[in-house]
This record gives sequence, C-alpha cells and structure tokens, in this order.
Amino acid sequence: MKKIFYNKGNAYLVIRKIGYHLIDPLTYGITESKYGLTQEQVSIQILKLLKEQYYCDHVLQKGDKYLLCQTIKDADIIE
Repeated sequence: MKKIFYNKGNAYLVIRKIGYHLIDPLTYGITESKYGLTQEQVSIQILKLLKEQYYCDHVLQKGDKYLLCQTIKDADIIE
C-alpha cells in the first residue's frame, strides 16, 4: 500500500524511499567525475535518474531518506 505524505499543503504519493547511501557516488565506485562535478552534484544527478526511472515528479527529503513522489492534484469540479 502506498503512503501519502503532506508537505506545505500539498499531498504526495510516495512511490519509493531511498536512503542516503544509495545516492552516494562512492557506492557505485565513482571517485571522480570526468565532467568536473562535485560529489554532491553527482548525487543530485543520481536522484534525477531515479526520479525519472520511477516516473516521479518530486523528490522530498525526510530525515535520512529521500522520498520519490508523485504529486496528487486537486480535483476539478465541473458544473
């Protein structure tokens, strides 16, 4: 069962929880970027790839985990 996470008045469907260790470049043996990126920038790129892989539109941080989420849109009332 998927969980709903509320942040700043918005509701998000949590698709996947990712621990910090899974986006650490050293986990994948990346010690140096050939493009001159810092380890933090490489971590952000890894998060972007995971976000696309799981068809998510938002990444939230909660404690020591990242939440890959899909935004739950408000219902439109049609009269």
